[in-house]
Amino acid sequence: MRLFLSLALCCLATAAVADPTCTINQREGMQVSARSLPAGTFRNTVMAGTTVELFTLANDTKGCPWALLREPGNLDNYIGWVDRRTITCR
Repeated sequence: MRLFLSLALCCLATAAVADPTCTINQREGMQVSARSLPAGTFRNTVMAGTTVELFTLANDTKGCPWALLREPGNLDNYIGWVDRRTITCR
């Protein structure tokens, strides 16, 4: 599984970011699906208003923008990939 994930990430156009703080910007009470890869399988959900850190950006094979998120201050706890248009970053 790790090999597949590594290969898939290598094939995506990625951009490094400086860990900005972001917020899930859906309507109150709504959730955003976090995925294992951009446009990949479901991993978990993130509630609207949740503060997260942006780790990196990528586009899927159709050119849609995705963001890999993690819990603020926790370098090892990745939330998953979400549609970049569902977050607002400072």
